Amino acid sequence: MVLIVPIVTKCTFTNSQLYATGDLYDTSTNTDIGVTRTILASPSGGNTYGGQIGYILSPRVQGHTLRITVSIYSDQQYASQLTTVTQTMQVYPSSYYGYGPCFSCDYNYNLCQSRNNATTQCSGFLYQDRNGCVEIVVPVNSQVAGQVYQYYTLQNLPSNYPLLGSWVTVTGQVHQGYNIGPYGSACPGNYITVTSIG
Repeated sequence: MVLIVPIVTKCTFTNSQLYATGDLYDTSTNTDIGVTRTILASPSGGNTYGGQIGYILSPRVQGHTLRITVSIYSDQQYASQLTTVTQTMQVYPSSYYGYGPCFSCDYNYNLCQSRNNATTQCSGFLYQDRNGCVEIVVPVNSQVAGQVYQYYTLQNLPSNYPLLGSWVTVTGQVHQGYNIGPYGSACPGNYITVTSIG
């Protein structure tokens, strides 16, 4: 069985080369299947970039739920993360699986409402990943993949922030770039310096 992940990304810049990673995780057995990397190119020299990553799946994952996280970077060292999309899928008997995230590589794409030049407001679920990073998960309607999710790490959280899993509205400044969680592990490269949460 093969999982093919076509990736289509639209940016505000042109004549560049981007890089993508896909991290596949089996949520049924809590097993990391692996990370695959690829180059995203713009054949026409425009602002739409594309590529694909692939996985050979064991027949044992049949019937399992898999979660794939696709991240896009502006350099091959994977230090400048532009955006991340995560989606889950069910594995059925087949020789081919197609999945296609379609999203903007601009970290401040219309997923959150800009209140003014300095602050942005986002609504979504409060989540903590296995690295200890507290994030807001914003549902996004993708033209290709249906509903996908944008993850923003939350920095400068008050000590009395709402319970994990709560639907919250966060106001603050949106940034991109390297940031770390409480245990020194990397967090999603889009992050918000929080001024209010509720």
